[in-house]
Amino acid sequence: MGALSYVLSKYVIEDIAPISLLFYRWLVALIILTPFALKVFISEFAHVRANLGILCIIAISGVALFNLFAYYAILYTSSTNTSIIISIFPIFVLAFGVLINKDKLHKVQICSILLSFAGALVIVSHGHILQDLSSLFHNIGDFISLVAALCWAVYVFAVKFKPNNLSLLSFIYSANLIGTLLIFPLYLLDIFYLGHLFEPTLRNISVIICLGFGVSVIGILCINFSIMHIGPNATSLLYYLAPVFTSLMAIMFLGEEFELFHLVGMLSILFGVNLPLIMRFVLSVCHPRGYGDSENN
Repeated sequence: MGALSYVLSKYVIEDIAPISLLFYRWLVALIILTPFALKVFISEFAHVRANLGILCIIAISGVALFNLFAYYAILYTSSTNTSIIISIFPIFVLAFGVLINKDKLHKVQICSILLSFAGALVIVSHGHILQDLSSLFHNIGDFISLVAALCWAVYVFAVKFKPNNLSLLSFIYSANLIGTLLIFPLYLLDIFYLGHLFEPTLRNISVIICLGFGVSVIGILCINFSIMHIGPNATSLLYYLAPVFTSLMAIMFLGEEFELFHLVGMLSILFGVNLPLIMRFVLSVCHPRGYGDSENN
């Protein structure tokens, strides 16, 4: 879903201002969720009010700021660069875990991160990491992408603290509602002061609906379910797949050529993402009784 968001956003970012795209996307998601979530939201409103602090953190970081910075980044740099730089965010998530939760990183986790990150660098540098690495932050869009990565890391880490007395649907709806209300004043400023009017063409409306339903509803439900069941660290590793799918979609729909560095980078990312699973399988086969002890070494 992340790759779809980057590619579609880049496709219309010249026609729809970032703030307008952000507002309409979440407004569509809110409209779609309301018939299913309103009754639950009302019944759990006392719990929503009691947990307003964590909900605001999640709404500000994930609903508002992350997407706002991502759209402005895409305005100045490529969707591939944005996708790859944002994929750095698991490093921030792990840092939050170490600093706040006193988590300990295992060797397999560290190797997994390094392999996945190396694959991302291969793609962004076109296979010339040492020569072209300096171009990663060549323009303001790349720096904005890094800020977006930090915001998304806050969101992923904070979702783990979802209140137990809130259902997943009510939790997501609350964050969506708060985020949309926060974005609305920016949207009014963008329309009436900056004059960024929205042109309701078929292409623009189609992209907004796709982002609102596919990414903001289906994607967010899947992300939150994953974070709460396998944790923010494991979920973060899956985001290294975003550059892979972004590159593939750019090749398919934007006419870019598939080169050797794409293959090398994707294989490195895929192997890195699946390294913990591979090691778990290998150790369970070789040392079925001692795996638990080996994992902690």
